[in-house]
Amino acid sequence: MMINDEFNQALIQKIQDLLPSGKTRLQLLTDTISLGKEAAYRRLRGEVLFTFEEACKIAHKLGFSLDGLMDAPAVENNPEFRLTFLPVKTSTGGHIEDYFSSILSEHKQFGEKINDPKMLTMGVFSYIPHVMFFPYPNLLRLEALMWSYQSMNTPIKLSEITLSKEYEEKFKALGFSLTNAHKQVFIFDYFIFYSLCRKIKYFYDLNYISKEEIRLITTELEEMLSALEMKASIGKTQSKKDVWLYLSHLTFNANYTYAQGTTFERSYIEIYHLNSLVSSNPLVCEAHKKWIESYRKYSMLISAGGEKERKGFFKLQEQFIKRFS
Repeated sequence: MMINDEFNQALIQKIQDLLPSGKTRLQLLTDTISLGKEAAYRRLRGEVLFTFEEACKIAHKLGFSLDGLMDAPAVENNPEFRLTFLPVKTSTGGHIEDYFSSILSEHKQFGEKINDPKMLTMGVFSYIPHVMFFPYPNLLRLEALMWSYQSMNTPIKLSEITLSKEYEEKFKALGFSLTNAHKQVFIFDYFIFYSLCRKIKYFYDLNYISKEEIRLITTELEEMLSALEMKASIGKTQSKKDVWLYLSHLTFNANYTYAQGTTFERSYIEIYHLNSLVSSNPLVCEAHKKWIESYRKYSMLISAGGEKERKGFFKLQEQFIKRFS
């Protein structure tokens, strides 16, 4: 299906705004929608209209919403979110790989942009953001267990969930990339580890997790906590990028994230376990960023400072972990 000329011109202008270099624009089209150079030039000159499928691929690659190319007043009055769904299957075990594959796919585009020198990520978290689980295979399996429990007609035990070495390495690489943005601002709920520990105990009491698996999970949680404490103490990531970690004096009911780069702006609200409401609408992103920043007023900075409060926070999280292990 071809898009109309007005929309096509708006799409061309958006590409030009985000990619000032003509060579880069040409590369985008040849790589993203598999066009030859002449076909790409004809589209950029407006001689041939983009198809709707091509427009969708370009928007996804550059990280903007096609809604923003529509009539401005209509967009302002009704800014839209996109709901990203993980696969929901009703049968058991065999679809866990689809689950892991979907998580990797959903975060791949963001991971490709993380080296942008202007990349900023901000978030307020009532529970541990799942990207922090990526370096830890047993915690990844635990999240898959929680997803299966809510999504499958017949839930499965943790022992039935496997993570291949290939996926394990992919998650570790992506996790390292995602946690090394140029600038990061994180605001944590003071009891952020408590909610996860309660869930682990719940599944253990239901015999979905064994004692040995509890030991493995505990070890990884302690490793995660130690790595987070090290990052907070120096205010830097492993690749020497800035991190501002705050503790909130208020509570919030979900995880909210904002990301902005040179050609990328997104807002995320996590719902339904690991699914997210996503928007690249400028009005939504501006409001989302301001809302997250407003929480700084009610929070205490503990990275590269606030030593007493920082030690107290990590000591409490350690107690939460030991309480169920």
